[in-house]
Amino acid sequence: MVSQSGASVNRDMPVSLGDTRRVAGRRDMDQLGSLLGRVLGEVASRTGSAAGLFPVWREVVGELIARHSSPVSLAGGVLRVRVDEEGWRAELASRAEELRGRLSARLGEGIVRRVDFFVP
Repeated sequence: MVSQSGASVNRDMPVSLGDTRRVAGRRDMDQLGSLLGRVLGEVASRTGSAAGLFPVWREVVGELIARHSSPVSLAGGVLRVRVDEEGWRAELASRAEELRGRLSARLGEGIVRRVDFFVP
């Protein structure tokens, strides 16, 4: 392969220790994920719409619960989450403080002060 400057580039060659190119690692991805969570939290807090928080919600609650629930709004630190049925509402309400703590770890402290669950 030839670079734009005309020099030959072999993409199969490992990066040498003296090479200044940076290879993204797990720590970089974790930092990016953390930053993204905080940005999504700020946007939801400012707009009142929590639909954009779904990726963070899914990460916090897991795939099964995420299939039966979805964040809808975030206003005054209260995250409102729609759930499919009363059984899910009761289960999640019993774990509200645990979930709030996990959301705060991803979105930033103070963004979510309470989580309310409702069945439409």
